Amino acid sequence: MMDIEEKRRLVRGLLREVGRGFAEPHGFGVTNNPGSLFRLLCLSVLLRRSTDYHTAVAAAQQLRDCGWATAQKLAASSYGQRAEVLALAGHRRTAELPGGAGG
Repeated sequence: MMDIEEKRRLVRGLLREVGRGFAEPHGFGVTNNPGSLFRLLCLSVLLRRSTDYHTAVAAAQQLRDCGWATAQKLAASSYGQRAEVLALAGHRRTAELPGGAGG
């Protein structure tokens, strides 16, 4: 059975070898902190709702660039503000925005 240090070494080696997947090359760091995990959650929701991953990535980047990179900051924005920002990124399904009135 592996101890925790062995598991950590294995994970670090795998990350060096195969990278961190889809999110990191698109500007979404994969770290174990609430803000990073929230940004990944928003990205994943937008990816699921979009037929074009470029649009979903651009929309998630817009949310982040507006400073809405945590749940508290996104919640402090209005639905209209989020809809406007995401529409500028090309995301049209505003009824399904993270934290939106439609779900």
